[in-house]
Amino acid sequence: PDLVICDEGHLLRNRKALKTMALNRINTKRRIVLTGTPLQNNLLEYYHMVQFVKPNLLGTMKEYKTNFVNPITNGQYEDSTKEDIKLMMKRTHVLHTLLKKTIQGCEW
Repeated sequence: PDLVICDEGHLLRNRKALKTMALNRINTKRRIVLTGTPLQNNLLEYYHMVQFVKPNLLGTMKEYKTNFVNPITNGQYEDSTKEDIKLMMKRTHVLHTLLKKTIQGCEW
C-alpha cells in the first residue's frame, strides 16, 4: 500500500506485541498513527509510536533511553538536583525539536 493509517496508535507500545510486529511487516514508506490517548507520561510508548512512523529517527532503544528517557526522568523527581532539572529541560527541548515535523499534537 502507498499509505498505512493506524488508529489507536498507542497500542503500538511494545515492539514485541503481535499488532506491532504485523504492522511493521507492511512495506510502505508513508505511515500515520492516530491516538487520542495522551502519551506524554510514557516515553517508552512514545518511542514505539515514533519508531513505527519513522524508523530509527530516535535511534535504537538504548540510545533513546540514554539521550532522552533517563535525563528527562531524572529531572522530574522532587529531590532532583538543579543540574538534573536543567538537563531534563534541554533534552525535552531537543526531543520536541527533533519531532516537530513528525508529531502533530493537539493543544487544549
